[in-house]
Order: sequence, then C-alpha cells, then structure tokens
Amino acid sequence: CMCVCMYKVAHKDLIKSSWTYGIHFKEINFGEWEGYTVKQLSEKYGKNYTDFYEHPFTYPFPGEGNFQSVMERSTKGFYELLEKHKGQNVAIVSHGGVLRVLIMALMDMDETFYRKTWLSNTSITIIDVSESGKKVLFTLNDFAHLETMEQMQGEKTWQM
Repeated sequence: CMCVCMYKVAHKDLIKSSWTYGIHFKEINFGEWEGYTVKQLSEKYGKNYTDFYEHPFTYPFPGEGNFQSVMERSTKGFYELLEKHKGQNVAIVSHGGVLRVLIMALMDMDETFYRKTWLSNTSITIIDVSESGKKVLFTLNDFAHLETMEQMQGEKTWQM
C-alpha cells in the first residue's frame, strides 16, 4: 500500500524526509499568458483565450501547449514514484493546477473536475494506492491544519 499526499504548498514541518525535485510536477507553463489577469487576457487575446478559459481541455495555450501534456508528464512522474517507493508514503508538492490535472487522471475523472474544484494554499490531498494498484481518494483540499480561516481570505477571488 502506498499513500500519496499532495500538497499545494508544503509546510516544512509536515514533511520530515529528503526532498527530490522533479520536472514532472512543475507549474503549468502558460507562456506569453503568464502574469496577466483573466480580464487582461480576454482583452488582449480575445476568442483564443476565452475559448481556452471555458474549455481548457479542448483548446491549446501558449507555453506547454495543452492540458494533455500536463497530464502525461504528471502521471508519468506519479507512476515513477509509485515504482520507486513501493509500500512507502510519498508527498508530492506542486501547484494547484498540476495537482488537479493529476488527480483527474489518477481517479479517472472527467474534464469538468478541473473547473469545478480549487486546491487551497497548503491544502493536503491524500490518495491511497493498494498493492493491486487500486486508488482511493481519502482527502481532497484539506486545510484543517491552518489556524484560522482568515489565512484563506486571499483565495476568495480565485480564478481558474
């Protein structure tokens, strides 16, 4: 059995083991769209952006190109970790977009999951993987470890 904890942002006290940086879980590269607000992107790129915003798995984006690429690299990294750390607990620390795409792939969820969920900063998601490979989502977006909800105020204005 392997337990995979996915942290949107790691708290140094939560993980007491060695760290390995992996390119499989890096932030999604949106290329020339980086650094703009949704409103700015809509104004600057028009239909190219709004189509993507409404249907992110159907339309391409600059940089990495599409969410299928993100899904392929993150699941490849996941299964490499699974093989390397059989029977161990593993923490994957990454950005919310990558983690949502990875969760979708691992749990065989459809594309609507991405637009219907949000992973808060420092949140914890736990997926248990049995020896047979069966995956069970135990925890999603848990941030109970935070002292107060005031720490979440900055996320009230989230955007895709």
